[in-house]
Amino acid sequence: MRLLLFLCFILNAEACWFYSKQTTLDKIKQHLGTRTFVDRSYIYDMKSKLPKLITWAIEAIGVDNTFEDCDANKDGKITLQEMVDTTTCLSSCTKLAILNTVVGL
Repeated sequence: MRLLLFLCFILNAEACWFYSKQTTLDKIKQHLGTRTFVDRSYIYDMKSKLPKLITWAIEAIGVDNTFEDCDANKDGKITLQEMVDTTTCLSSCTKLAILNTVVGL
């Protein structure tokens, strides 16, 4: 319930006080280990292991929207470098909050 309230707050916030793109990228790198990219099958596999509330949040952002925002060369893989270089990737507090929650699990 607290997470839901937090996400509602973040959705309405104009500024991002809690998360930064660099901090989120560092957590993603740690979480991925030796992997250098994320593809749709990885996301769907990860979603199957998460609580329903987090799955709902991921769907709210949209997997297709994520690939539209982050997959610069449109090859179906989001590399760590694309996450860093693409200005539309990890560009909102909502995305950062959800990713930090997912990676923290």
